[in-house]
Amino acid sequence: MKKEIKFRAKSFDEDVDWAYSTDHGLSDFFHGIEEGRYNEETLGQFTGLTDKTDIEIYEGDIVELETYGRGKVVFNEGMFQYKPIGIKYWEIEKGVRTYAIYPTIGGKVEVVGNIYEDDINK
Repeated sequence: MKKEIKFRAKSFDEDVDWAYSTDHGLSDFFHGIEEGRYNEETLGQFTGLTDKTDIEIYEGDIVELETYGRGKVVFNEGMFQYKPIGIKYWEIEKGVRTYAIYPTIGGKVEVVGNIYEDDINK
């Protein structure tokens, strides 16, 4: 099984919300970042997974996970992980915890936004 490597970033073009590497090819996409057509701070890689409604999950997405609630998708320690939002006692006592995202998660997670456009504390 071959994993498709894709990226997305917010576009500075008023007519385009997000730019995807599959639309432009990887080298053209990253050239667009260098030229300032896309916002590098919003760059996120595709996890290779989709949610329960078949929406692709990207780094920077806010997801609702049945077992843990709302969290953001991060790339940490060589893997995509789910980082819970709003669990302050973990941050104080044990450090911020993250959980690996596995292919079996699809039926239990829903993309509800992203950290660049949405209030992560809602």
